[in-house]
Amino acid sequence: MFQLTEILHGLSLETKYIDMLKTEVEIRLQETLKDKNQRLKIVTSEYETLNEKVNSLEEKYISNKISQSTYEKWHPVYTRDLHGKAIELKELKKDGSETVNLYNNALPYLSDLEWIYRQAKDVESKQSFLKGIFWGGFTKEKTGGRTGLINPMFYENALKIGYLLRVNQKKIQPNMTEFSKSTRDRGRTGTIAMITGF
Repeated sequence: MFQLTEILHGLSLETKYIDMLKTEVEIRLQETLKDKNQRLKIVTSEYETLNEKVNSLEEKYISNKISQSTYEKWHPVYTRDLHGKAIELKELKKDGSETVNLYNNALPYLSDLEWIYRQAKDVESKQSFLKGIFWGGFTKEKTGGRTGLINPMFYENALKIGYLLRVNQKKIQPNMTEFSKSTRDRGRTGTIAMITGF
């Protein structure tokens, strides 16, 4: 396919680089878990406070200590906020092992981008995967192709296959932070997510 497989082969990462990525991902996942646990404590406390307000409001209304208009004014507000906190708590309590498994299972495959590309079941999956690599889009040329911007973790390898892939970006060296940021900020369009999202 117009030398795309050769380009992907050339961009594939060495094992030592993948090991460094894995270490950084583990550190970032631990930081995320710590932040999540702190947020869980805060939201749990807020949920309990709101729940107490709803119960207190209902008790005061039942025992005629507040008017119906006061009850009707505050009950929807408290219950809406309580419902919002319940949803947030549910999200925060979700098991993070799926994310850890995603990274652990997917990272080694970055050493064979051509194989990953072939695993895509349809054109949309192939395009999504390529977007995680070629951030500036990919344009086929007579020989090879070009992109305006490449995912920083593949930049060094792109320089080695300059005869096949022209990259217009000015950034010279990738760093691990860029990789982690790219997979986090781009959500399901992050390269790692796309590897396992076929």
